[in-house]
Amino acid sequence: MNWMTENNAVLDIGSRTVQIRSSTSGKIIRVHMPNQKHIEPIVNTAELIEIKKIPVVCDFPDVFSEELPGLPPDRDVEFSIELVPETTHISRRPYRMAPVELKELKTQLQEQLDKGFILTVKNKYPLPHIDILFDQLAGARVFSKIDLRFGYYQIKIREEDIPKTA
Repeated sequence: MNWMTENNAVLDIGSRTVQIRSSTSGKIIRVHMPNQKHIEPIVNTAELIEIKKIPVVCDFPDVFSEELPGLPPDRDVEFSIELVPETTHISRRPYRMAPVELKELKTQLQEQLDKGFILTVKNKYPLPHIDILFDQLAGARVFSKIDLRFGYYQIKIREEDIPKTA
């Protein structure tokens, strides 16, 4: 059962199918189990299904859009952030990043600023450490992807709680 949980496998006993979502491409692999008791045919019956071809996704394109148009509209209920008394904000010094990562981070931050998802705040840290500046000049080759689905920004936060999110 651990394999099914780790891979978000959906088992449909009625139609004798197993669906697995690819973590890299977002495509769904559907495997149909034949009535035979042999496993060999299963390998040849796998089919790839694109997310856009799933009926529910087609019925609600505004819910499953590729890009978020902006902050959600004002609603009767807004998310609030209640802090434990006498706590302070958690502030951490920026950490080192590969040049390619830093470039991608700046691009994504600019997109989020343009859409109004994030606001600029005064940074309490001075100029970056010299080692960080040298690292930014080096020719790095490793790059980790940043998730492009900004689900966090779909939550509307009360106006007075926005400074708590920085």
